[in-house]
Amino acid sequence: MDVNDAVVAVSIADVWIQATIALVTLGGIIASIWIARSGQKNDLKLAKSEADRAERADTASQAASERSEAASRLSIDTMTRIADALDKLATDGINLGDLHLLPGAPAPTKVSWSLTHFQGDTYLLENVGEASALDVQLSADETLLQRGEWQRSGELKPGEAIQFMAVRTMGTRDSTITVQWRNAGDGEEQTWRYPLPPRPPRR
Repeated sequence: MDVNDAVVAVSIADVWIQATIALVTLGGIIASIWIARSGQKNDLKLAKSEADRAERADTASQAASERSEAASRLSIDTMTRIADALDKLATDGINLGDLHLLPGAPAPTKVSWSLTHFQGDTYLLENVGEASALDVQLSADETLLQRGEWQRSGELKPGEAIQFMAVRTMGTRDSTITVQWRNAGDGEEQTWRYPLPPRPPRR
């Protein structure tokens, strides 16, 4: 082999070495790019998963808050109903201490009133309850004109009524009718008040 052949052989070897280095470098670059893209995809999946979990947690929190508000509204509504029922019991004059709670005991009875217009200046106070009212007395403000002496009753049984006459005038300050009675002869005096019902126009 002469000198020229040796130079050519060395040149070829250098080319192969450089080519090999270039291929290896290119492969490393490709591998790095692939690894980086894979990492980015994984990071994107993790970020999306975290976002989904955060959204689900927020939705669950809102639902829990709405349920809590609904329960609060229900509780307030229930307490209001109970308070209204107790007020009604007190207004109707029911003595809770007289309720019989023994098995087989008769249902408690009470006096209830109805005040209605009858005709002209005449009105009716009727016992629409289930018990008799004793020592029944009617009264009103002095500015409500009372025609004749108002009837009083020692006992007003269920379904019975008292008839009385009353007239509103320009000077009437209060047209409330007050009824006082007892549930028993030695019982505590009870009171019921109701506005005088309107009457038809005079002709």
